[in-house]
Amino acid sequence: GVLNITQSPVNQNSFMASSSNNSCQTKLSPHTAERKSRRKEVTKNVPVSDNTVQELFKSIQGYGKYIRCPKTWEFLMRLLVCSETNPEVICWEDESQFIFRIVE
Repeated sequence: GVLNITQSPVNQNSFMASSSNNSCQTKLSPHTAERKSRRKEVTKNVPVSDNTVQELFKSIQGYGKYIRCPKTWEFLMRLLVCSETNPEVICWEDESQFIFRIVE
């Protein structure tokens, strides 16, 4: 499988994580308004096993009968504990204080 990490051309702190064989997408960005820009998106394709892709985007039981995609913080924690994505995609700066960095 391939984990696609796309950086926004407008907000350099905004990323979209997705996979070609999974319907969930997770937006990793601060709460900022995005404007249209002429800059190109930057995409990083990280080769990971199919099991890892399924684990990263595994659906979660929501309220009642609904199933939802992972929330941003859940997705980030999954990236941090996965040996295939840490330190390739994300890494701890200071784990004791929960400070991490998204790798470019």
